[in-house]
Order: sequence, then C-alpha cells, then structure tokens
Amino acid sequence: MKAVGKAVCVLGLFVTWTSAARAQQAASVPQGLSGSAGFGLSLTQGNTDTLNISATDDSIYDPKTGNVMKWSALYLRGKQNGVLAVNRASGMFRDELTVNHRMFMFAQFDALHDTFKGIDYLYSPSAGVGYKMIDTKITTWNVDAGIGGVVERDTGQPAIGSGAITFSEKLIHQLSPTIAFKEAVTGLLKMNDIPDGLYTFGAGVAAKVNSRLQMSVDVLDTFKNRPVDGLTHKHDLAVVTGVVAKY
Repeated sequence: MKAVGKAVCVLGLFVTWTSAARAQQAASVPQGLSGSAGFGLSLTQGNTDTLNISATDDSIYDPKTGNVMKWSALYLRGKQNGVLAVNRASGMFRDELTVNHRMFMFAQFDALHDTFKGIDYLYSPSAGVGYKMIDTKITTWNVDAGIGGVVERDTGQPAIGSGAITFSEKLIHQLSPTIAFKEAVTGLLKMNDIPDGLYTFGAGVAAKVNSRLQMSVDVLDTFKNRPVDGLTHKHDLAVVTGVVAKY
C-alpha cells in the first residue's frame, strides 16, 4: 500500500505540473525548445495486486541554425503481488547537424539499465549519417546508421567494451488533426560479437485532448539475442499508457 500511496502522490504532482504549465504563456518556454513529458500509472487490488509506473520525456532544442539537439528518457517499473516484474531505465542524447534538406549528420549517446535483461549498465556513444525519407507536415520518416562503441556490464560479469554499429528508423504520421501514429526501430550490434545484438521496437498512438495534453498508448519491445545465462526470455514486451504534457 505504501507503493500505491507514493504512486498516487506522483500522479497528483504530475497533474498539478501540467495544469501550471498550461496556464503559462508560450514565452515562458525557452525559444526553440519543445517536447513532451508523460506519466502513466496502473494498479489493481484484490486477487492480484499490481502496480506499474512509467515516465517518459522527449525534447527537442531547435534554434533554427541547422543544429538540432534531441534527448529522451524512459522509466518503467512494475510489481506483481509485491514481486518486481519490470525495472528498466534508458536515456538518449543526440546532436544533429543538417547537411541539406534531406541529409543530416549526428553524434549520439545512449544509456540503458534493464534488470530483467541482466544489464547493469550499457553505454554507447556513436556518430553517423541519416536521411529524411519523407518530410512533410503530415508524415516524417527518418533513417540513419552510425558507428561507435559500447560498454556493457551484465549481472555478475565484468564490463566488456567493443566497437559498435547502430541503425534506426522513426516514423510519425498524422492520422487526423487530433490523432498521431508513431513507430520506431533501433539496433545495436557489437563488432566483436555481431549476433549479440540489442534491438528495440515501439509503436503507438497519441490522441490530443487540448493544446497541451495528450493521451498515449505505446507498445514497446526490447529484444536481446543473447540474454544473460539464466534469463531465458529474449523479448520484453510492455504496453505503456499515460497522460502526456506538451511544452
């Protein structure tokens, strides 16, 4: 019950923050900065006690100079009958430099902790090039590939470093003035062990409530081809629902 109480308090703080953000003038947001922050909470009491919390952030800083900075974060934690069932935290920072209308260069840093993948920590800096396959007001679709490094420490094992190859694609399509579909795939391959790949897939919809708030539903799948010994599941599937505040 303490966990439920804490979760309700966090939800209350988030609602209060979104209300305050909506009341602010647009000038209060730094010029060029936009993004969204979301919070999700689900719980059941009775035959099965469950508590799931999710928090997300996606931000872009675009001063209209051809250099764009992007960062995102995801936190998932859940318990079932008092037993931890999911515990994952990830973050990404990217600096993009526009080459022309379609092509861009980027430098990126990724971090991941996933208890049930046996990953104590994974850090991966990379750099590469990308291409805007579609770039319209209704649809954007970007693909990119890069090269860099990765340092990973799995549960009970020493940290191991390697060169890395990365790739990703991201699609956002406006189904209507109030509903958007989004989809993204990322991949990380170790040069010293190509089959030991880490892949993520996400797809979801966001429905606009008003100029500041959205309701979102996302399906997230994390696939590690060679999980730590004793952790047999290569896939981790999560359905994340929440309230998203735009700024």
